[in-house]
Amino acid sequence: MFLFCYPFFMKILAEQNKTHLLILSIMIICVVVLVLLRLYGAINLGGFFADEQRRATAIEEILSDDKKLGFKQISLRGIPIFVQTDKGLSSFVFLGLGSGFAGIFGTGKVALRLFMCVLTILAIILLGKSMQYFYKDSKKVLWGTMLIGLSLPWSFLQGMIFWDTTLAPVLCCLAIFCFARILYKEKFKMFYKILLPVSLILMVYCYFPTGFFAVLAYFLAICFLIGTKRMKIKEFFLIQLPVCFLVGAPFLFAYMENATMLMGRSGDLSIFNKENPKGLFISNMSGFLSPEFLFSAGDENRRHCIGMLGMLLPSAIIPLLMNLYFLLRGGSTYKEKWIILLAYVGILISFGAASLTCGGQPHSLRSNLAWPPFVILITMGFAMIAGAFANSSGVKKVCWMLILTISVGIMVFCVTLYLKAFFMEYIPKSGEFFRKQA
Repeated sequence: MFLFCYPFFMKILAEQNKTHLLILSIMIICVVVLVLLRLYGAINLGGFFADEQRRATAIEEILSDDKKLGFKQISLRGIPIFVQTDKGLSSFVFLGLGSGFAGIFGTGKVALRLFMCVLTILAIILLGKSMQYFYKDSKKVLWGTMLIGLSLPWSFLQGMIFWDTTLAPVLCCLAIFCFARILYKEKFKMFYKILLPVSLILMVYCYFPTGFFAVLAYFLAICFLIGTKRMKIKEFFLIQLPVCFLVGAPFLFAYMENATMLMGRSGDLSIFNKENPKGLFISNMSGFLSPEFLFSAGDENRRHCIGMLGMLLPSAIIPLLMNLYFLLRGGSTYKEKWIILLAYVGILISFGAASLTCGGQPHSLRSNLAWPPFVILITMGFAMIAGAFANSSGVKKVCWMLILTISVGIMVFCVTLYLKAFFMEYIPKSGEFFRKQA
């Protein structure tokens, strides 16, 4: 972490603006502290749930000498594409990455949870770099995005758990980074045009709802890139489609080989197998959009949420409202309007895909692809408030200063309260929540 921060410290020390220097220094220190707290949390989180244990066992068998899995599986030329772990499935993407890490650091509970924790931290860094590109290489936006992402409850606990679903937001952040690189950078553009469909289509292997998100998000991204002339139509047909087919081919093979096994759990959870699917969908969506879920109690499942301050923290309310204010009142730039709209569409797609399932709703794990867009919106809300303060004068400047001060103050209070509750109350009881089940 020191090696990552060192170049930024050197650049900051060269700044002439002392206020700018102070703000950036505070941001960097807070980011480093949050990273260390996340790692500490992953190490001390109690228990090891059955789903985690079965994935760890599968990896142990992959790394063993006979390399034979004792789980029911769908294989292509001896390579497992999907492995059945209890009621759910684990894919070759997750098991492959996990095996590579476990081959070096071992298959212990702490090592595997640290693996997911580090991946989530790296994803938030990529999200920060993406926002930096959107805001013309602003260092404040970079560190501000990382600060918000690292302190977000939705990514804090779930980013430590050894589940396939935890990998989906990581791939989402990688896709957003590729999207930003294609839009704003010329260097290695072709590489990122290939990596964009790879990162999105790999989400299909993570979880049932993430597949819907991946397909719709990819369609929107391609339409936007072609519409803004950052990608040619022939590049889509000659590069993008073949890459999508290659990455998605194992999934299609698995479906043709054993559709019952592949879709078994998804079928059980689907609202279309229940009475009144339309009513269930509306009820699920209203649950995801409720203030109680987002800003108060959060997910009822204690393996997904600590049970207080919601999935976003109450401090997210003001910057999210400011997004809508600037969008409707015309105080945002053309570029900011598009980013806000795309982020909200991403959230609705994530909630919509998760609403196609039933049981335990609102289910934050099935909808965890919503937190990267929420980080973008919260960051933009703070950036817009700061921009309005810097560009106004007189009474307006005082008003914006008060809004900015109150917003930051509430955020500091909420994050502090959440961290206290997580480490002082949740961690000691976490062994009960993650107790193994048969």
